[in-house]
Amino acid sequence: MSPELQKYWDSVRENPNDFTGWTYLLQYVEQENDIILAREAFEAFFATYPYCYGYWKKYADLEKRNDNMSEAEQVYERGLQSIPLSVDLWMHFISFYKSKYGQDPAAKEDIRRVYERAITAGGTEFRSDKLWDSYITWETEDKNLRQITLIYDRLLTVPTQLYSHHFENFKTHVTNNHPKEFLTLDEFMKLRAEVVKEIKAEKEATENSVLDGEEAAPGTAETPAVDDVPPGEEDPSPSPAPGETVNLLGLDQNEVQAIKDVSAFYQDDENEMQKVREKVIELREKVHRLTEEEVSKRWNYEEGIRRPYFHVKPLEKSQLKNWKEYLEWEIATGSHERTIILFERCMIACALYEDMWVMYAKFMEPHSLEGVRNIFQRAGRIHLPTKPNLHLQWSAFEEKHGNYEAALEILTHLENAVPGLTSVAVRTLGIYVSVREKFCTARVFWVKNF
Repeated sequence: MSPELQKYWDSVRENPNDFTGWTYLLQYVEQENDIILAREAFEAFFATYPYCYGYWKKYADLEKRNDNMSEAEQVYERGLQSIPLSVDLWMHFISFYKSKYGQDPAAKEDIRRVYERAITAGGTEFRSDKLWDSYITWETEDKNLRQITLIYDRLLTVPTQLYSHHFENFKTHVTNNHPKEFLTLDEFMKLRAEVVKEIKAEKEATENSVLDGEEAAPGTAETPAVDDVPPGEEDPSPSPAPGETVNLLGLDQNEVQAIKDVSAFYQDDENEMQKVREKVIELREKVHRLTEEEVSKRWNYEEGIRRPYFHVKPLEKSQLKNWKEYLEWEIATGSHERTIILFERCMIACALYEDMWVMYAKFMEPHSLEGVRNIFQRAGRIHLPTKPNLHLQWSAFEEKHGNYEAALEILTHLENAVPGLTSVAVRTLGIYVSVREKFCTARVFWVKNF
């Protein structure tokens, strides 16, 4: 190890929370392009700062630059496991995956599976629009029209920043293609049957109105024949009889009739398909309106999020206030799934704020005890290993649910990180008292009953 590299390491080992010191270390190992030294530095960095998606990409790029494609893929996978909501990291991974496997025609399904993973993990994020657009563009390249419609059917239900843009693109998709090509067979047959029934009903209504002596609609009555024309304007060729087609190609009557039949068929088919298209758009427009309502409810909160990514710099008070109010509103009015997504987004931006982690844990407790443990472990072991209040609440949670050993272990971990805290000593004593009382109560019960 060079003296210069040793100095960078000494700096971050002395103060692991010195983010700038870490950036100097990572810049140095990148420039040296020594993959062994780089791996050691990046692994140590992510133990403290796993939410920095840009550095996951740098790490993967470094492996790729050294022709370690499998290792680069593993780096991306680990990064996405740490921050599955990172649309940017998903986009980088998809680009990498295409460059690695995209030339192989057999890889189409594998690439689609990666897109589906990305949509499942991050597709409900309010700013996930570019991920959806990328998926649709990729399917468009192979003209997978039905698959594109299925993607739109999911996308149009998701409140995203560019929801209106997606609906306009969907209408273009419908207008530019034949319904039989972009709809499932079941939906196509169902909508066409409805259209045929409506057209038949319209024709019957028109015929009945004529039989009843009603006047024809303007422009539908036949124009009366004109017997006379000004002198010198006579047409030397005989006029065709009403309904007769002028034959300029010398075709016999059967050939002329065949052309007329084919023309009428395609005209009727296009009329039917246009009505099917209108029904397709009408059905999705109802979904679009509901999504628009959901977007409008969240718009002001989303506009208030100025820093959705992780950074060690403190957030402005207005930003923290906006996150709390947004979360309170979502808890009160939103679905459980959307509330979880919002909390996870919040934890990326507010990873260094223990009250936000505690808020998340309290929300989760009625739903999943393991979920609460996961939240506390992420907060206490990675992001906030020295925050007393967080660890005291975590310990109290485990004690409440009878996990005394885990409760004591949490306090021991905090004592090692921040020695001499009176609150830790008091809580530790309280747990021992609780255990003793529980043991004594159980012993008395045993003696009396057995």
